[in-house]
Amino acid sequence: MPAYLTIVQCVPDPVIDERINVGVIVYGDGRIRSRFVSDWKRVRSFGVEDVEFLKDFADRLQHAGTGQGVLPGMPGVARFDESALERIVGSWSNAIQFTEPRGSLRDPDTVLEDAAKRFLREHVPSRRVIRTRATAAALARETVERGFKGLLDQRKVEQLVRKNPELPGKLDDHHRIDVAVGNGNWRFAAHGLSFELHDFDQLESDYSRAAFAVSDIVQRIHDLKFAVLLLPPTQDATPKICRLYERATHTFERAGAEPLSESSLSDWVELQIAGFRLNELHLSPASSHPNGYG
Repeated sequence: MPAYLTIVQCVPDPVIDERINVGVIVYGDGRIRSRFVSDWKRVRSFGVEDVEFLKDFADRLQHAGTGQGVLPGMPGVARFDESALERIVGSWSNAIQFTEPRGSLRDPDTVLEDAAKRFLREHVPSRRVIRTRATAAALARETVERGFKGLLDQRKVEQLVRKNPELPGKLDDHHRIDVAVGNGNWRFAAHGLSFELHDFDQLESDYSRAAFAVSDIVQRIHDLKFAVLLLPPTQDATPKICRLYERATHTFERAGAEPLSESSLSDWVELQIAGFRLNELHLSPASSHPNGYG
């Protein structure tokens, strides 16, 4: 006995006649099987602001197919069976419509499973990649390097822009930071932190190390301009993480550094570059920094 398949479609505006599949129905062996989308966000984005009538229809159809309910829009129908289904498939022309039934020689359960995979597209939420401190560090380095693009050749940029250098502080001579600029004396530096992680202990550890390093370095190199790139918490971050982010912002400000967002770091770098003349840097093949600054 063949199984018959019809696709349930939503037509928000009959004039435009745009359609979106919301369910599939299979019948033919005395049973009515149906499957509907489980997430209605895609249907809402199609222009159906209120999907409750669709969800109610899906629920009633699935119950009616087992003989446990009555399908709305079919007054006087004592029993919802294949005959009743064929009547509505051929007659409904409102917001819920059906495609012409198609026959298949495969068993109904297989037809239903295959049709659901083929015709029902579930909303798949995009998963935002959580950026770590390593990502923030790379962004800081890339932003500083990009600031010199077109001003110096690559060899001179490599002399001037130092990745992961050790800078001296008042209490510790070996603070590892993400990037620093200078030739003989350090001119400006940047370090990155990310608060997108949901691991509070790790965030607090990263923040504490950076706060001490920045404060100590600024106390030693008084004319150094320092920026800290802060990637803010995600929308679902805990209040505890949000408070730590705010505390970090104020801490770096008090230490003499500028806490900056991803979008504002580029402007800050350009401002620092404009603050000194490149032809006065006396770039040479030397790779070390005298005066104890490298």
